[in-house]
Amino acid sequence: MSNIRQSTNENSNLPVMIFLNKVKKISSNIQKNVEFLFVLKGELEVIINNQKYKLSESDVILINNGDVFEIYGEEENLILLMEIDNDFFNDVVKREQSLFLCNSSINDNEHYDDIRSILAKVMYEYSNREYGYDYKIMSLLYDLIYLLNVHFVIADDYKMQSLDIKNSKYTDRINKIVSYIKQNYYQQISLQDVADSQYLTPEYLSKFFKIHMGMTFSKYLNEFRLAQAVKELIRTDISVTKIAMNNGFPNLVAFNKIFKEVYDTTPAEYRSQVRKKQIKTNASEKVESEVTKVDYNQAVEKLTRYVEDEKDEKKIVDYKEINNINVEADIYTSKPIAHTWRNLINLGYAQDGLRSDLQQHLTDIQNKIKFKYARFQGIFSDEMLSYGDENINEVNYNFTKIDKLIDFLYSINLKPFIELGNKAKVLNLVSDKVMYFRNSSEKQKTLKEALDLLEKFMFHCINRYGINEVSQWYFEIWKEGDNDYVFWSGHFENYLNTFQNYYNMIKEIVPEAKIGGPGFNPEVNMKQFNEFLKQVKKTSTKLDFLSISIYPYELIEDSKAEKLSKRNNIGSKAYKNDEGEYLNHLLPSKDRNYSKLKLDKIRKMVKEAEVNIPEIHVTEYNSSISHRHPANDTTFKAAFIAKNILDNLDETDSFGYWFCSDVSGELKDSKNLLYGDMGLISANGINKPGFYAYEMLGKLGNDLVQKGDGYIITKKSLYNFEIITYNYKHFDYFYCLSEETPVTLEQYYNIYENQENLNFSILLKGVKKGRYRIKKYVLNREHGSIFDEWLNMNAIFNIKKDEIDYLKQICIPKQTVFYVESIEELRLESCLSPHEVNFYEITFEYS
Repeated sequence: MSNIRQSTNENSNLPVMIFLNKVKKISSNIQKNVEFLFVLKGELEVIINNQKYKLSESDVILINNGDVFEIYGEEENLILLMEIDNDFFNDVVKREQSLFLCNSSINDNEHYDDIRSILAKVMYEYSNREYGYDYKIMSLLYDLIYLLNVHFVIADDYKMQSLDIKNSKYTDRINKIVSYIKQNYYQQISLQDVADSQYLTPEYLSKFFKIHMGMTFSKYLNEFRLAQAVKELIRTDISVTKIAMNNGFPNLVAFNKIFKEVYDTTPAEYRSQVRKKQIKTNASEKVESEVTKVDYNQAVEKLTRYVEDEKDEKKIVDYKEINNINVEADIYTSKPIAHTWRNLINLGYAQDGLRSDLQQHLTDIQNKIKFKYARFQGIFSDEMLSYGDENINEVNYNFTKIDKLIDFLYSINLKPFIELGNKAKVLNLVSDKVMYFRNSSEKQKTLKEALDLLEKFMFHCINRYGINEVSQWYFEIWKEGDNDYVFWSGHFENYLNTFQNYYNMIKEIVPEAKIGGPGFNPEVNMKQFNEFLKQVKKTSTKLDFLSISIYPYELIEDSKAEKLSKRNNIGSKAYKNDEGEYLNHLLPSKDRNYSKLKLDKIRKMVKEAEVNIPEIHVTEYNSSISHRHPANDTTFKAAFIAKNILDNLDETDSFGYWFCSDVSGELKDSKNLLYGDMGLISANGINKPGFYAYEMLGKLGNDLVQKGDGYIITKKSLYNFEIITYNYKHFDYFYCLSEETPVTLEQYYNIYENQENLNFSILLKGVKKGRYRIKKYVLNREHGSIFDEWLNMNAIFNIKKDEIDYLKQICIPKQTVFYVESIEELRLESCLSPHEVNFYEITFEYS
């Protein structure tokens, strides 16, 4: 099954892949590795080499290398699937073409619980990714193979019964008898031969074997030979007669007779059936499958019961540890920083920017953080643009509403960063489901009409704001997806033609204005980016800046999969890539450094393409594309913002958070105090943790002393220092295996990689001797988290104004002030819980 799910395997150094899925169907396929299926919930029907098995909750089954299998599941099931690389497995097992009977649905074995525990622990280690997890997984794999070798190894068909030795004192004799059979089964051996080898009489051996093995000697020998023959039948082209001889059958007739008793068909017919399936599978190398996302909380609950530590009775989800980091920084080693992240904030959709509540929220943000540009889209939407008499030859436009928006921005010291085009307003519930969609305009314009509108708008702006001001504006021309809203096809002629016309029009009127695009999405359009750069170079298209939107996802492709949901007001769509294959879905990225790695790759591609693009702007970024995700309301978002801004500090010309206020995402479902939208401020005007993260970032100095994973040290002078520390926790591996499945509010903090605290010991060297005043801001679940305070109020639905006022007062970071004496060095300790962010303002006290 690896060709279904190989793209979800993150670490190629490990010889194992593991998945959590709801399985409806996996069509006929040949197992190329060794695979375990572990039923956590529901039932499965598994067909292996034409034999059917019914698996219920807690059942576990092993599919051997070379087996032909099919899987059918009920609608409600939860399956853990783990594949072990066959080469690695054989190297460890040191048995050629071994078969193992590990199928709890047909036999009992006290060691099945050990198998279940190991599978759950491997899944747990994958999900938490703690230091040294790969060694732990390898240790568990060796334990698993040991169990298989000792307790589950057979050379038999799946109908073979496991050994049930009732008296341990006969174990050695049974092992010697079975060993003799395995070493000599391909010869014409008899009961007498085996009895002689063990110095027993044939009569005693026959009775002994029946009592301790649960079957007659001849039945065991025939089924053992049959199992070996079936392997040759499936895996080789040797003639049926030769296979019968190779495996100890006296003649073809005897082989056919025993084979038909077990498989209800002849060996030749069986091989023919298997080969048809093999040909079909190998021809496409694609396995038709119906595999859907899992419920995260349900998965954790089901897995936890199998990995409880019997010694201290602690469950895996309660595991905590403290990570200590020592930092030494010389204050005389520094470099200037521009804080280019402060160049851009998104207000969202232009029509929302006219709302008084959103304007108040943006004013509050600007008072604390002081961004330079505000980006908005839909400037020429039907809500923003009034038309004159369309019956006359020349259409007159009324830009009054646009003026009001731009006037407001200037009143709070923000300049316009305008996204042009006919971009719709889209709100996503999850990555593959839109809950709101509305085109910006019902009036479809030709390119000539669009250019006419743009020309009139540019002249209007120059007359109103002056050429010097408009020369400082940015204009982004977003490329709409070809197959769907954001997915590119790889053909850019129309876009580049439109871009060039827009570019020429604006530059002719305002030569100094900045024009760029195309709103590149690394998670869905990376394949086409090189082609885009080639065509930009070929057509000599000039871009003043490259615009990028970063949402951390991984694209999972499957040619047989279609979109699971319909787009509201768009109809049923199926995403396709440049080869015309269907795109299955987007999964949350397992890479905690996603934005840094993607931006590094993009810069490298631009350089290698030898295309001159003076500026790179991240015009949108967030942790999820979902406008209804609890992460947007919690302290996770504060640590996420701190990490992404500091990881990419001054690496791009802007880093624009999407977006400023929950007001832009209000719909009829937005009745609760919080509803998981992306704003820095809630619709009721309460600052969310993301707001405070930006406020702390805004307090940093303009000289960088040192930064690393989890911290930054800046200075404003040799007497003033600023430090931010944060404890970022990425989504865990369980969660990243599913398509942002919903979780309850109470369980929300369980979807992260671990619950480790993080301790920083920071030593500033070279500081002036004396007394320092230190003001510390603490942002965590107890201080500054609207989400947690709302939970403390039982997440009430009908919240009142006085309660909102109360939350505004208490949902702030904790402030403490203390003093530290320094003799050429100053030491600080910062202990952070998961998702916590601390800010230190250090000032020399003159005396």
